Amino acid sequence: MMSVNYTGFTEFNRNETIDSVNPDEERDSVWYLRVGLYGGGGAIVACMGIICNIITVAVLVNFRTKSSAPFLLSCLAFSDTVYLLFSLLLGNLTELAKKSVIDPSYNSSKIVQGLYSKTWSVLFVSQTLSVYIVVVITLERYVVVCWPFNAKTICSHTSARIAMVGVLVFSILINIPHYMSFTSGWAWHNVTQTEKFYFVRTSFGNSYFFKEIFYKWMQMTFNFIIPLTLLMTFNTLSIVGLRRTRSTLSGNANRRNSGSRLTLMIGCMTTIFFLCSLMAAIGHIIVSGYKSYRDLTNSDNRFVAIADFLMIVNAAVNFAIYCVTGRKFRETFKKMFIPSTPGFCRTQPAQQDTSHSEGRSTCDTKRTGLSYVDSKKHTLHGSSSESLHRVIYKH
Repeated sequence: MMSVNYTGFTEFNRNETIDSVNPDEERDSVWYLRVGLYGGGGAIVACMGIICNIITVAVLVNFRTKSSAPFLLSCLAFSDTVYLLFSLLLGNLTELAKKSVIDPSYNSSKIVQGLYSKTWSVLFVSQTLSVYIVVVITLERYVVVCWPFNAKTICSHTSARIAMVGVLVFSILINIPHYMSFTSGWAWHNVTQTEKFYFVRTSFGNSYFFKEIFYKWMQMTFNFIIPLTLLMTFNTLSIVGLRRTRSTLSGNANRRNSGSRLTLMIGCMTTIFFLCSLMAAIGHIIVSGYKSYRDLTNSDNRFVAIADFLMIVNAAVNFAIYCVTGRKFRETFKKMFIPSTPGFCRTQPAQQDTSHSEGRSTCDTKRTGLSYVDSKKHTLHGSSSESLHRVIYKH
């Protein structure tokens, strides 16, 4: 398997057939972190992340809110899922097969080779897409905190959909050189007297523009420098704006606490994203002047393996962040996936100012799908007021 790493933009490609590298020739000191941490650990984290991101989308879709934030977070979870899936199939498992941790024939299977030839650049697109979705989420939060009177218009669902289409188109266009830099096919191998799958650089992939301008400078600028600068700037402005909002909303504790929780959730997500992307940016700088991982020093290989692993963690960790910091997310998750305990009834206390109301069991209400509406006092033909409990069916 040729040394191609799709995570964290640290791409090493050699003009070799897809299964031409002999694992025995690789230095164990170089590859134990690459195979153990990135291959094995990354595969486990990727599997867990795919499941958690699917659950995240299911929960966010059931949010009943006018805010565009759940939609944007759902788009981020979907993009991360695509990234984790292709990273698992084309990155983690191929590293494990190369060292015979799993069946080595995995790398020579027609399915994997077909994925390499047709969809390997999807990893770059999904990574860029996730980067700029995080930027859009940060901008949305900044508008809500600092321009609250304009937020309803600017941060509408229509605006969010337009932003996502724009980000998707941009992510595809900026990664077109990756599609043009490699070609694949089948060629006769004289040693084994069989046909071998090859995946090699094109003349464009070997050009000065691709290696020096696009890979070293454009990738660094558009995937790291610009988005990380925007995140630092608008997160700082959001924190400053939130402090000002607290002083003006001192009498409205519910609104203040809600804004703080959402800011905390977005802040945790962007902080982890920033740290992982910073590691990947350093790894990108390290590998830019080399053709193979084997040309790097052992310490550089270890650092790049850790950076690539952290990019997988970054794509898989958002579910945990939402559960820890998002109360509404937790409540919606419990309603969808955690059934109420049968036989457990919590009796509501009777109203003190009524003579006809009685304590009612909440578990009976949950079982029948009914809910009680707050009592209302009515005066009928001069008679004394009484509490009337109305039962309505939930639709």
